[in-house]
Amino acid sequence: MHSPTCLDQQIEDVGNAQRSAVQSYIRLIFVHLLKITSVTKPELRAKRHGEIARFHSEMTTRFTNAMRQDIDVQGLWQSAFREARFDLRSYGQDITIPPKSPCPFELDDLMVDEFDSEAALARIEPLIPSRAD
Repeated sequence: MHSPTCLDQQIEDVGNAQRSAVQSYIRLIFVHLLKITSVTKPELRAKRHGEIARFHSEMTTRFTNAMRQDIDVQGLWQSAFREARFDLRSYGQDITIPPKSPCPFELDDLMVDEFDSEAALARIEPLIPSRAD
């Protein structure tokens, strides 16, 4: 076994930075999906779909299977919930999904070639109490 070298540390740092970026993009995708389900203005909804596509592209170019075990999708969903709720409240709106709602996605649902944000919204809709009945 060899002792860690400067190169080993640099490689580990790059891997950590890439994993952190992937986690951030997943969280941002969730934040935007949650905001879309909570706002009623069509122009605000439309803008978010383009941002989701951009985040998805950035996420998939950085993702490696070695990261899989370190990505907590449910934890990222809860972080996104808190962020979306805070942002919406600053505009006098509130999130439509109850706190602690389970994440309707698995990591593999996100790591697809083309992410369909409309299909993703359809998976979130049942979490909204007034629409689940």
